[in-house]
This record gives sequence, structure tokens and C-alpha cells, in this order.
Amino acid sequence: MERFVDPLIITPEVHLLIDSALTSKFNGTESIAKYYAIFAAFVNLKFKTLEEWLDVQLVITKIMIFSNRTEPFIRKPPRNESVITTDSLGNLSTYIQNKIQFTEADIVVLLTGLNIASYNSATDEVKSEGILGYAYVGGACRSSKVGMVEDEANMFTGTHTFVHEVGHLLGMSHDGDGPTRQCNEQSRASYCDASHGYIMALRTT
Repeated sequence: MERFVDPLIITPEVHLLIDSALTSKFNGTESIAKYYAIFAAFVNLKFKTLEEWLDVQLVITKIMIFSNRTEPFIRKPPRNESVITTDSLGNLSTYIQNKIQFTEADIVVLLTGLNIASYNSATDEVKSEGILGYAYVGGACRSSKVGMVEDEANMFTGTHTFVHEVGHLLGMSHDGDGPTRQCNEQSRASYCDASHGYIMALRTT
């Protein structure tokens, strides 16, 4: 007789930050709230495709909207206002420290209307191809509980990347990879073929 095991249910509390570049594309705060309620539903549906023993359902607890005067964590290359550099993630981690509004959140994700890119100050090179999101592996519930994801207003283009980056924050490696030093238990990701295109496949994220 087949034995059914109750799934492990986890409900991470997520705090969303919307940068000024993305905020400017919406028609007010109410439209942002409605859009990200639907966005979260799409994200949770994607998490339903995980194995039956694991049930991940994110709970959006807060949405914080920024103007260009209140987002000191964002770094841009010189003479390039359309790009947010990957080192902004470290700045964001520092920014949320010791701020009471972030203490209860398990995960904090910045949604950005800018292009995420790496920047080499020595060569002045900006490289954005293939970077749609960025997060610390195993960062959830720690000081490194931050990620950032590109999105477009009312387009839901960031949903897959959001799931992928939250997966990293929850300790998931890329498909085909072994465990990371942050999460050193045996990783089952090494048994997944990246070419199958699952959530944690390394592609344009």
C-alpha cells in the first residue's frame, strides 16, 4: 500500500520594496498593491510545482514604495541611469539592519525597474546580459535575507525570476550544482538536469 506523507508546509514572510524606477510606471499606490497581490498568487502557483513533500507559500506582509530620494542602497554606474549594479544587494543588506520594519520579515526583495548589471570600475564595463535577479543563497532569516528582481509594471515579467531568487534565499542551489557553503547539507540539486528547465535551472536569471 502506498503511504502518503503530509507535506512540509513553510510560509516565509516577505517584505517587498518597489524602487522609484518601477514605482513611476504605476498609476498610484493602489495599483501597485493590486498588481503585487496577483503577482504573489502567480509566484505561489509556481511553487506548487515543487515536489509533493514540500509546500512553499509566500506571505507578502509589507510593500514599501521608494522615491529616488529615499533609496540610498541603489548603486548605478557612472553616466548610466538605467542600470542598478549587483553590489546594490550588499548595500540593501546593510540598509535593512536594525530597522524595526524589517525585523519580522524572513525575506526582503527589491523589485526594480532598472536593468541589473555587474560593473567593473577598473574597466568601466557594464555587463547585464542574462542577469534578471540576484540573491544570497541560504540568506533567509539572516542578515543576508535580501534579493533583487527586475520587473515591469503590470506585465508579470518578474514572476519566474522572483521564484528562482527566493529559492536561492531558501537555500536552493542551481539545478546540477552541489551544496553551497552557506547550506552545506547534501543537495539534491545535483540530481536535477538544468536542461529540463525547472525553477532552479540556471538560465536568464
